[in-house]
Amino acid sequence: MYDFINAPHRKNQGCTKWDKADAIYGRGATDLLPMWIADMDLPTAQPILDAIDARNRQAIFGYTSRPASYFE
Repeated sequence: MYDFINAPHRKNQGCTKWDKADAIYGRGATDLLPMWIADMDLPTAQPILDAIDARNRQAIFGYTSRPASYFE
């Protein structure tokens, strides 16, 4: 089950959405909701992490064609 309640703290972690608001909107922009950028405030779902891990274990990152499973 995915946890939509306990979002990780992303401020001061190099997150553009939260850490660049001052630079874009000026100092004191701490009360703004950063809806100017499409960025998740939740961890990546485990099936996506598993697929990335499986691809990384192949150790080849050249250009590839899309297999039929891509479209599923």
